[in-house]
Amino acid sequence: MDNPTRIHTVSMMDTTSKKEVYNIWSDTYDTYVAEQKYTGPQELVKKLSTMIMNFKSREIEVLDFGCGTGLVGQEIRNQGISVVVDGLDLSPKMLERAAARECYRNLWELNLMEENITEDLLNPDNVLEDKKTVKLYPVIVSCGVFLEGHAPLEIIDKLVDHLQIEGFLLFTIRDSYLEKEGEKVRKFVTENPRLKVLEKESIAYLENVECSMFLVYRNS
Repeated sequence: MDNPTRIHTVSMMDTTSKKEVYNIWSDTYDTYVAEQKYTGPQELVKKLSTMIMNFKSREIEVLDFGCGTGLVGQEIRNQGISVVVDGLDLSPKMLERAAARECYRNLWELNLMEENITEDLLNPDNVLEDKKTVKLYPVIVSCGVFLEGHAPLEIIDKLVDHLQIEGFLLFTIRDSYLEKEGEKVRKFVTENPRLKVLEKESIAYLENVECSMFLVYRNS
C-alpha cells in the first residue's frame, strides 16, 4: 500500500487502523496533499490570525488537534502569528514529521476518546501537579480531521472539555461528511448547549472537494 492515492482512499474506510495507515503515509503525505492543492491549513490559519487580534493575553496557547505532519503549525509560522502551539495525533510517524518543523511546543501521541491532556504532560517534573487536572486552551484548531473514516463528531465534546470558558474552537468538516452525519452535527455542534456557532463558511480545501469551516464559542 505505497501508492498515496490508494492510501488516501483506504484512510477514509471505517475499518482501517488510522495509526497504521498514517504511519505508512507519513513519508509521502506532504507531497501528495500539495499535489492535490490542499489549502485547508492556509484558510484555517487566516481565520485564526483575525481571531488572535481580539485576545489581550501576550501568550496565547493553541491546541492543534489531529496535527499530522504539522502543516497547520508550519502555516502559523509562515503567517507570523505569535502563539504557542501544542499538537496531538494518533500516528507517531506523522508526529516525527511535525517535530522536524520545530513549530510546536509539545507533541503528543494521544487518543482523546481514551485519555485527556492533563497538566502533568506540560509539567512532567512538577510532582505537586494534580495529574488529573485537564489542560484548558483558549483556542483549539483542527484541520482535515472531520471526514469519512476519521475522527467521530462525538470527540467535539472532548475538545470542549479542553477548551476554556469563552474559548474558541475552529475546525473543518468536509461537506460530504456534514451531509452524512447531519444528526451528529446538530447534537455535537450546532445544537450543543455548551457551544455557540459564530461562523460557518465554505472554504478552499482540496481540489474538487467541498468543505466548511466552523468557528464556535464555548459558553458553558
